[in-house]
Amino acid sequence: MSVEYHHAYMLLYGVEGKMRLTNRALSDLFEIPFHRVRRWAKEFLPPDPRAGLRSGIAKSYSLAQAYKILLGGHLVSSLGFSVYEAKKIIQELQPWLEKHGLWPEANPSLPDDSPPIKAYSIDITKYQDNFIFGFEGVVRKELEFHGKYTKVLEEKIYYIVPETALNLIFKSLYRTAGKSKKLEISSFFRHFMKRLLNEEEFYRWLKRSEEIGIPVAVE
Repeated sequence: MSVEYHHAYMLLYGVEGKMRLTNRALSDLFEIPFHRVRRWAKEFLPPDPRAGLRSGIAKSYSLAQAYKILLGGHLVSSLGFSVYEAKKIIQELQPWLEKHGLWPEANPSLPDDSPPIKAYSIDITKYQDNFIFGFEGVVRKELEFHGKYTKVLEEKIYYIVPETALNLIFKSLYRTAGKSKKLEISSFFRHFMKRLLNEEEFYRWLKRSEEIGIPVAVE
C-alpha cells in the first residue's frame, strides 16, 4: 500500500477502533430499519461458522463487509435487482471498484487518467443471465450562472465492459429503451464514508482522496 493511499484511508480504518460495526450500528448510522440490515447481512455475506459459539454477542463486520451489505441492499431496494442478481453484480464489479479506490480495505491501482476522473457512475444492463457495465466518468464539472438559472457543464468519458461489438449494440439499444439501471457508485461510496466519519474527519479524508485521484468528487 502506498504512503499516499494509507494517509487517505487511515481515518476510515480508525472507525473500526472507535465503534463495532454491528447490524444495530449500521441501522443507526445509515437510518435503515434494523430488520432490513440483518436480512441483507444474511443474504450478502457467507454464513459465519462461529455463529453458534457466540450466542448473545452481536456480530460485527469489517468495513468491506459493511460496504458489501449496504451496496447489495442498495442494488435490491433502490435499483430493483433480485438478491441473486445483486450478488452477481457485486462479484463482477468488485475488482474494478477495488482498482479505482471505491471499495474499503482494498489497495487500488489508480489509473493514470489524463485528465483525471472526478466521479463515476455505472450503467448496468442485463442481457439473458449476464450483465454489461457502462462506466461513465466525469472529467470536468462547472457551473455557469445566467441570472436566476444555473447551467451545469460536464465533460465525460464512457466505456463498456465487456467491450465487444455485440455488447455495444445491445448497450445502445437498452439505454435508449430505458432498460439500463444507473449505479451512482462515487456518490454511494462517498455517502458510506460520510456516515462513518465525523464532519472534520470526512472532509480531511475527502480532500486527501481527491488529491491522489480517488473519484469521489460528486457534489
